[in-house]
Amino acid sequence: MIATSRANVFFASSDAEKGAIHPSSRSHNRGYSGIGNEKVRDQVCMKENFDCGNPEDDERRNSWPTEELLPGFRHFTEDFFQVQIPLENTTYVLEDLKAKFPSKSISKNLSCRSVCRPWMIVSIPRS
Repeated sequence: MIATSRANVFFASSDAEKGAIHPSSRSHNRGYSGIGNEKVRDQVCMKENFDCGNPEDDERRNSWPTEELLPGFRHFTEDFFQVQIPLENTTYVLEDLKAKFPSKSISKNLSCRSVCRPWMIVSIPRS
């Protein structure tokens, strides 16, 4: 419920406030993307979203809402990723066991430090 209420506050904020949280690079989506800014299968997406990922990922940096706009959101999200990292790494080991890879090829070659799944918080406006 806390995450939902904070997402509602974020998406209800002004376009200027949301637009200030743009991705730090065109090579990844970490930050805010407004309605109509993305396409899927050549169709314009009528949604807005905020993406964030592992705070320890130096290659894909997060863009955050200000503390005034969403108090505690960044701290909550970064704490979540610290819990998620060992869980995802365990998942890779379990996938190795399930696939019977003796060399532990998945867990050996992947680390959640670099590939931890990002969060996408989506808002689809009512028509």
